[in-house]
This record gives sequence, structure tokens and C-alpha cells, in this order.
Amino acid sequence: DTTVSALSAGRDVTLGAGHNVTADQLAAGRDLAVSATNMAALSAVKVGNNATVTAQGDLSLSVVAVTNNLVATATTGDLTGPGAVQVGGQTSLAAGNDITLLDPNHQFGGLVTIRTGQDVAVNASGDLALTGSSGTLTATGSVGNVTLAGYTANELTATAGNRLLVNQALNLDSGATLTADMISLNAPV
Repeated sequence: DTTVSALSAGRDVTLGAGHNVTADQLAAGRDLAVSATNMAALSAVKVGNNATVTAQGDLSLSVVAVTNNLVATATTGDLTGPGAVQVGGQTSLAAGNDITLLDPNHQFGGLVTIRTGQDVAVNASGDLALTGSSGTLTATGSVGNVTLAGYTANELTATAGNRLLVNQALNLDSGATLTADMISLNAPV
């Protein structure tokens, strides 16, 4: 097992080779790379550039801030975000099971791509733009806009505090529930 607590580095940080990887109060001035053969848990982590986090089992992200891009993968497990995840750039998420990012304070500055997942739920405090595929998708932008830039799912539920925009085709088996003050359908649903 690899455990890191209260570490601050002005350069890249790489954590790996551990069955379980736990990082608490970690600051990486540039890139962060984490690889775990079982599970990984990151809490109170700040990354100055890009972060790539891979766990063969479950992956938990709690109070994680990434200046640019985040790639997070839970190969055979669940990917959860019990505390605010803030990403300035693009976000790429994959899980063998479910992706659950329900904290109302999540913020995503760029497109969120769901590469794989069974049941996916993503909340954001501001705007949320999503693309990808999963078994189901529940997307919520509590006070902002939600943009669906193409998505494939059995069932999709999207709620926007302001505007909901579908700008690329949705490929759905069971249908969609779309809720917002204003809904713009610029592509087939």
C-alpha cells in the first residue's frame, strides 16, 4: 500500500506500484499521475496542470482541484466524488461499474467525456457539458446550463437550472427526461 499525506511538490508527482493508493493533502505543481492495482482515494488534492488517476478497483475523488485536464479511471470498480471536484479543462471519466459525482459543488470548465460506465450521475454547480456513453445518465447543472454533445445510453435524465442544449444526436434505448427553463434541441433526441 502507498499512503501520502501533507506533501507539496513544485514539480510532477507520480504515485504507483501500490495495491491501494491513498493521498491526502497533496499538492503537485505540475502533473499528477496515480496508479493503483486495487483502489485509490484522493482527498484535498491540488494539481497545477494535468492529473491522470487510474485504479483497477474503486476510485474516490474528494475535494480535488485540477487546473487543466483530468483523466480518471476505475477499471473494474466505481468512480465516486463525495467532495467537490473542480477541473479547469477537459474531464475524461471511465468506470467498470458506476460513476457517481453528486456533490453539488463540482465544477467542470470543459467538456466531460464519459468513456464507460453503467449508471452515471454527474452534478455541477455551474455549466456542465457532457458527451460519451453509459448504461444510464443523470446530469444536473443546478444553476447553470447543461449541454449534451452527443450521448449513447439506455436512459437519460438531464436537468439544468437555466438552459439545456442538445447539440449532437442522442442515441437512447428507453428515452429521455429533459428539464430546464429553456430547452434547445439542435440535434435528434
